[in-house]
Amino acid sequence: MNIKAAYLHLLSDAVSSVAVILGGIAIYYLSVYWLDPVLTILIAAYVLKESFHILTDALHVLMEGTPEGISLDDIKNAVEKFEHVVNIHHIHVWSVGENDIHLEAHVNIDNMMTVDSDMLRDKIEKELHDKFEIHHATIQFECGKCENEKIIQI
Repeated sequence: MNIKAAYLHLLSDAVSSVAVILGGIAIYYLSVYWLDPVLTILIAAYVLKESFHILTDALHVLMEGTPEGISLDDIKNAVEKFEHVVNIHHIHVWSVGENDIHLEAHVNIDNMMTVDSDMLRDKIEKELHDKFEIHHATIQFECGKCENEKIIQI
C-alpha cells in the first residue's frame, strides 16, 4: 500500500504539472479560461478515487479482515484432506500487511504421538503456505476437546 500511495502521489504530481502547462498554453492562445478549473476538478476527482481505494485497503488490514481471495471453506477442505485430521474449526485469517497473511485455528486430530503431530503440523503449514500464501500459521491441535466445532466461533 505504501508503494501504491507513493506512486499515486508521484503520478498526480506529474499529471498536474502537465495539465498546468497544457492548460496555460490553451488559456494563453485560445482564451479558454474555464479549462483551468475543469482540469483541477478532474485531477482532484482522480486522486480522491484512488485515495479512497488505498484508504479502504488500509482499513481492511487494520480491522484484521480476511484477505480477499481467501475462502475459509477452501482452507477447511485443504486441511481436512490430511490423514489423521478430523476437522478444523475456529479459523481466523487476517493480513498484517499487503503480503503477510496470518492464520490461527483449532485442528481436531486422531490420538497420536507428539512427533507425528509435529510432522502433520509441518505438512499443514506447507499446504497453507503453498496454496493460500499464508506465511504464519498458529495451529492448536486437540483431540475431541471443543464442543463448538464451527469454522468461526461467534
